[in-house]
Amino acid sequence: MPQLDNISFDQGNGVVFTIEHAGTPIRCFVEQSNQWLKQKEGSSTSFPSLVQRYAQVIHAAAIAKAAQSGASSDPWGHLITAEDLLNAQQAMRNV
Repeated sequence: MPQLDNISFDQGNGVVFTIEHAGTPIRCFVEQSNQWLKQKEGSSTSFPSLVQRYAQVIHAAAIAKAAQSGASSDPWGHLITAEDLLNAQQAMRNV
């Protein structure tokens, strides 16, 4: 199962994590204000539990972003947007 490595929550801002793409560790960041995750809040009231619940979708979005852009020079890594998460979710449904 794909996983998010080196997860670090920055309270009020979001989560930084690492994925492996083509043998290279890639840093990524999801903002706590991400609208896709906000729509999924329902029974999960904390941001860390949302990240854990949707880790597969977040991982798929991060892989797609890394494949598109390579490594990021930003210290936070690639910003994973609501659109990235929606696209990843749709791609997972179409498999």
